[in-house]
Amino acid sequence: MLTANKLDSVEDSILDVFSLSLAKRKYSVNGFWIHPVVHAWSRERLSKDNKAKKSSDALSLVAAALKYPYVEAFRNWMLEIKLMPHMHLWAHHVYYLSENVTEKLLDDIDTVAAVLYLHGHFSHTDRLLRWILPRKEKNLGIDHPSTLGTIKNMALVFFRQGKYNDSLEWYRRAMAGYVRTQGKDHNSTLETVHNIAWVFSHQGKYNDALEQYKWVLTRRERSLGKDHISTLATVNSIALVFSGQGKYDDALEWFRRALAGKEHALGKDHPSTLATVHNIATVFLEQKKYDDALEWHRRALTGYERVLDKGHPLTLGAVSNVAEVFSRQQKYSDALEWHRRALAGYERVLSIVHPVTQKSRRRVEEVGLISESIKMLLTCFCN
Repeated sequence: MLTANKLDSVEDSILDVFSLSLAKRKYSVNGFWIHPVVHAWSRERLSKDNKAKKSSDALSLVAAALKYPYVEAFRNWMLEIKLMPHMHLWAHHVYYLSENVTEKLLDDIDTVAAVLYLHGHFSHTDRLLRWILPRKEKNLGIDHPSTLGTIKNMALVFFRQGKYNDSLEWYRRAMAGYVRTQGKDHNSTLETVHNIAWVFSHQGKYNDALEQYKWVLTRRERSLGKDHISTLATVNSIALVFSGQGKYDDALEWFRRALAGKEHALGKDHPSTLATVHNIATVFLEQKKYDDALEWHRRALTGYERVLDKGHPLTLGAVSNVAEVFSRQQKYSDALEWHRRALAGYERVLSIVHPVTQKSRRRVEEVGLISESIKMLLTCFCN
């Protein structure tokens, strides 16, 4: 128990730390900011066992805050951003953990890695996955579903980085494990083949992609039914391939099939449903049917605003899409207004240096330059 004198001593020490700018009280979040030097000193003075325990405790706290039902994930973007510095720091110090890993610890790392991936922090995700994979192989086995899930996640990280050959290598490694343990028609196997087709599509190997997708679709329709969410995901993917090939009528036919199924199974405002709405708008844009494109992009935007948040990246992406339609119509003043709205949101939610924010800023500058040039030309002609 602290006596009055000891309590005064602690408070004096805290004031000394504040006076040296080594810590600051942050009333906005009811917490403290502590200088990185203090953090480093606190870590390095611990024994190896204490470092492992503190690292594990920190991981548990962060993971517990991040674990919520999938539907809720779309509503907790800002919470994830607030926790991001803690996740970054923890990912850098994952090697502090003991080699005697528990199933809970593996699950907590999976949770943190998944959130880092969703926010585009691929180097941190890669670090965690590479640390966890050999430990899963040792503790769970090379063909355990959790081990194979990590291999698929590695493939996904490579895919997002545009490293398609590496992605295919890891997906095929996962598929071999699923075929060995579950069989060719198991959902895990079909999902991995679906992902391989996805990579082919992004490589421009459309015929290979269609072949794989249709192989998956036949088996999903047989085992799950035509209106199952997984079946509809494959239908949507086939539509994307047709769109990539410029076969827009075929793409619309398959997108509408996917949309009808998703609206029935998930509802009109589910993010997956709205993603298909966006896809249909994109096809209309490529066909230069701008009024139709604008109508469908606005429909997606309204849905995202209703179920997510006006500052969520998916919502801001829909704002950018509306801006692009106006730009294609050469309505540059309207386009600039909507691009600026998207940029303000990205700067607030993702930071000013995030690649998506920088891309949005470039569009503002490009459209702004065109808009100003047109105004100058009009002024010259009028004079």
